[in-house]
Amino acid sequence: MLKEVNTIKGDSQTYRVNQNVKRYSLTDVGFAKTKRGNFILQRSLDPMDPYNAKKKLKISIDGDLKLLDMSTTDASGLRTIDIFKNGGNQEAIDQYHFIIKNLLDREILAINE
Repeated sequence: MLKEVNTIKGDSQTYRVNQNVKRYSLTDVGFAKTKRGNFILQRSLDPMDPYNAKKKLKISIDGDLKLLDMSTTDASGLRTIDIFKNGGNQEAIDQYHFIIKNLLDREILAINE
């Protein structure tokens, strides 16, 4: 569900769309435009096998660049999973933080304070 402030299951940090975001910045980092005019990014959280991902990060941003949805899912993309649960999978957590840092650095996302 698209909201102004969002996070993935298990993460204590919340994020919002950066007020300085530009549409071309989204496509530069790999967001694809949907038929409804929204933008979606899907990235593997498996650094060893990025093409056959067992865990994925999905981020959606609405066409007005105001609302955001974030989730980590299984390979099918249909079931939400918690990568932080029980200590989680450290490689997936590290990959998640790497992707988020890139989006923060490029002023696509901002930390909600």
